[in-house]
Amino acid sequence: MLEKPIVILILVLMLTISFLFIALMPCYIDYVAISDSDKGYKIFVEMFRARIVSSIDSIDRDSVLVIPLVHSLSNDSIYKLIEFVKRGGKLVILDEEGFSRNFFKAIGISIDIVNSSILDEVLKLDHRFYPIVITSIDNMSVVMEKPHPITMKCRLYLCKVIATSSRFSYLDLDDDGIYDFSEPMKSFVVGIEVKYFNGSILLLSDLDVLTNRLIQRNSLFIERICGNSSVYIYQDMNYLDVLTRLKIELYRLSKDIKYLFELMLLIIASVIVYNVYKESIK
Repeated sequence: MLEKPIVILILVLMLTISFLFIALMPCYIDYVAISDSDKGYKIFVEMFRARIVSSIDSIDRDSVLVIPLVHSLSNDSIYKLIEFVKRGGKLVILDEEGFSRNFFKAIGISIDIVNSSILDEVLKLDHRFYPIVITSIDNMSVVMEKPHPITMKCRLYLCKVIATSSRFSYLDLDDDGIYDFSEPMKSFVVGIEVKYFNGSILLLSDLDVLTNRLIQRNSLFIERICGNSSVYIYQDMNYLDVLTRLKIELYRLSKDIKYLFELMLLIIASVIVYNVYKESIK
């Protein structure tokens, strides 16, 4: 019969395995930091060792914070993000719907995102839905998925355009995925940078630029943006189900849990070997 300490250790081990099982289960929710779907950010998180945060308070200064905006920002979040940038942080906003409008308004800049997609029949990756845009950062190209045009009113010394689509790109006004002569064909702004106090803000009008589908193609551009800084990705938990929230929390702790799991196995193996040895010399 097993001794009580061994039973307790085995129960703890089983609990640890259960947590690991939940943490390692695939997640397929779009635009979630741990998602394995084409539109998830898991490869970006692992490639850049990005720390997943649900609170802006816990972010170091002089770091890079990526925020995929799928909902509007609260006034409290806007204030904290402004303070983060003031301290020298770099904020990278991914926004297709104009949810960042109030944030930029709070720092005195008028920015909007047009509610129509940009397609390109000429400069593209495989399909017109994936236009290749040119950036001012080392003249690198970046692939986006149906980005949206950015309009802005800003002092030139504060704002600069960092990414534009090709002159062959067009605005899909009727959302049918096909070009017609009534749709404007020209170069559109899809990325800007704003200098603010000691930090900077980058706005890219595409949620997919860092997703699992495109991150390998865009990794050099992201490396150039992040440099040697610590990288964080903000995950708003308020709109996620309980299981996904639990998976994110366990994912953040997964390394510690794995170490605990290995330690438990070592302890149990040692105890069992010791008991077998003790029984053999009786």
